[in-house]
Amino acid sequence: MKKLIILILVICMAFAVFVGINGDNKNKTTAEENQKATQAPESSPESTAQPKPESTLDYDAIYALHAPKDVVLLINNEKITWDEYYSSLYMYASDLDQNYIAKSDGKIKWSDKADETMSFAEYVTTMAEASFAQYVAINEAATELGFVKDEAFKKHLEQQLAEDIKTVCGEGATEEKFFAELAERKMSRSYYERMNETKAVYDTAPAALFGAKFEKIPDDEVLTYLKDNGYMYASHILISTKGLDEAAKAEKLKTANELYTQLKQITDTEKLVEKFAELKEKYCEDPGKKTLPNGYVFTTGTMVKEFENAAKALDDYELCEPVETSYGYHIILRLPLDTEATMGFNSNGTPYNAKLVYANEKYTKAIEEKMKAIEVRFADGVEKIDLTKYVIVK
Repeated sequence: MKKLIILILVICMAFAVFVGINGDNKNKTTAEENQKATQAPESSPESTAQPKPESTLDYDAIYALHAPKDVVLLINNEKITWDEYYSSLYMYASDLDQNYIAKSDGKIKWSDKADETMSFAEYVTTMAEASFAQYVAINEAATELGFVKDEAFKKHLEQQLAEDIKTVCGEGATEEKFFAELAERKMSRSYYERMNETKAVYDTAPAALFGAKFEKIPDDEVLTYLKDNGYMYASHILISTKGLDEAAKAEKLKTANELYTQLKQITDTEKLVEKFAELKEKYCEDPGKKTLPNGYVFTTGTMVKEFENAAKALDDYELCEPVETSYGYHIILRLPLDTEATMGFNSNGTPYNAKLVYANEKYTKAIEEKMKAIEVRFADGVEKIDLTKYVIVK
């Protein structure tokens, strides 16, 4: 197998793609409605609606190649049936097919190169196979780490199914209607259930394995990870010199030296940290102090070189003389690595610390290792599909 194709991307996109295939989703999300409400008024749907692009592949002929429950693909010892494989194949092919038409003046040529390594036709079959490899790797990795599909997991699955039913069919719809709708969009029930369960494993395993706040991970294990990966923890007082002439810069350096002299005289570490925080609040001109007031946890290559080198040369609770960078003069206080220290913020603004970074690394690495060992092969008598043979010629 080729190397991992953006871990979990397949799972995250798969159901969303199916909701959009073969027509608009019948139940727009509140976010979509709000976005539409803020846009300028448009002309009526009748005047702006575009015809649905015609498919360039004969999907019926492709589906007729095997019986739905024929085993066509083997991922290690996991058997993949034709209805599942076809669902995945159709998802990637139809999404690429329709998007290509929508964004270009002509229809996709499946034999053309998608990139330097494969054609569009090969891309679709590669992604279909990779998706199942990821599903198996995620489940195997979680099991090896000790994850158990308990009652809480089953409840999570039920909740996800309920949300999907509501998204696709609307409030109060039945499972029967939901799966009939998916079948119309060429997604089999078995493929949906495999996707849903794998996504649930991926979403819930970290908290089950490491704790909701990663409290099950020993601090010494996290500290070893941070040290092995070159992480440092340091606070600084930045005296900015941005846009200043040489005379003004000299005054800033004088201020930085005075602050350093004050701090250098303090020998008690607790008092040093306290005084440093006091002076930082008053003098530091780094905008980052608002979100990370206690300092930065960083690794090699993530800070300007002068700052990184100065911090690396310090012992815990040691100060350096003012260091000049393109930002100004920095008085740096090296701090002991702290597993609870905020390292940054995720996309929704939630802070994360070293325990989360380590847990994510451990979990992702376990999946990647499983991916490396995955064996993908077609069942006896089954050949890899050449989509170029099923192009509709008009």
